[in-house]
Amino acid sequence: MYFVQCEASHFNESVIKIQSQLNTAMEMHSEVANLKGFLQARKDEGFIGIQTKRQLTKLEKEDVTKGQVENFVSKAVLFYDTCIQYINRWDHSDNVNMLSFVSPLMLLRR
Repeated sequence: MYFVQCEASHFNESVIKIQSQLNTAMEMHSEVANLKGFLQARKDEGFIGIQTKRQLTKLEKEDVTKGQVENFVSKAVLFYDTCIQYINRWDHSDNVNMLSFVSPLMLLRR
């Protein structure tokens, strides 16, 4: 649960930013790209969060084997990979990059 809670908070932050009524397509594209980059970095480092790591360490001292801990970490990596695949499947904002010249103009409007 610690792992899910930690990751859910990051998704929540991104969703709130994306759902803003004041966002441009470029800003939404940027936020989706940031979320994918964030997830990729966590996947690459096998990140599980400090609370989760503490609980696993505590369990290791009891009766959980090192192999079970490694299995959990591999499931966490699979979680990140699945999230990235899901976002890639539903994100069709690649064409927004063609509009990147508009972003500085949007600053003038505000």
